[in-house]
Amino acid sequence: MTHLVPHPLVAVLLLSLAASSQEGRPQRTSPGEGIVRVFVEFDSPPAAVAQQRALGLAHAFDKVAHENRIREEQDAFLESMASEGIRFQFTETPLNLAGGVWNRPNRFSFLINGVELALPASAIARLRDREGVKRVTPEEELRLHLDHSVEYV
Repeated sequence: MTHLVPHPLVAVLLLSLAASSQEGRPQRTSPGEGIVRVFVEFDSPPAAVAQQRALGLAHAFDKVAHENRIREEQDAFLESMASEGIRFQFTETPLNLAGGVWNRPNRFSFLINGVELALPASAIARLRDREGVKRVTPEEELRLHLDHSVEYV
């Protein structure tokens, strides 16, 4: 009998999915509110930047603890948004794994500290003015104009 050994990345993805499934659900947005997708980047440095700084200073660095601290900061920010009545929903990325399709919330802490949310367009200005927010970037749709191609040799 042949045993399949899963790739280590699959184990990491499953663990991160299990952790994210323990999170509380944000408030739902109402249809017809002019919902837009935005990426909210926070002021505190992501783990990769903090790790590089620590290495440059010859200090020890606990990546897991730093990413947990970022997650707590993100959670506090999102809870304050909900308490102020700003309705939002996480955007998700579908992951096709052997067990089916899993939707992973778009929350980031290693290369960039931020979250991608769907929310009313009217809330963007309020987000930009909040403490701890570095930048709010609305998602843009890009269309390719391929009316001609390179010539083949």
